[in-house]
Amino acid sequence: MSNGSKISNIMLLSVLLFAVICIATIDLSGMSDGLTQVGFPLVFMQDPGGKCTDCSTFKWLKWSYLLIDLVFACILSIILLRTYLKIRGK
Repeated sequence: MSNGSKISNIMLLSVLLFAVICIATIDLSGMSDGLTQVGFPLVFMQDPGGKCTDCSTFKWLKWSYLLIDLVFACILSIILLRTYLKIRGK
């Protein structure tokens, strides 16, 4: 496997893993208790669904947490890809 295909596989796996983890861990309780949260391991997006008393101080999207979550997914996908290649190679 060439370096270019390894990198593209890792990036594709990272994006898919990030999407699956975010969908699997999303907390869609904004309509009932007032806060929908997206992100794993760090919550990078929150939506109060209009039920906050002072929405101007509410932080909707935390870019640093999004970046940390993407790096986490990338590291996890590298580990998974290397493990898969080791198992398949044996």
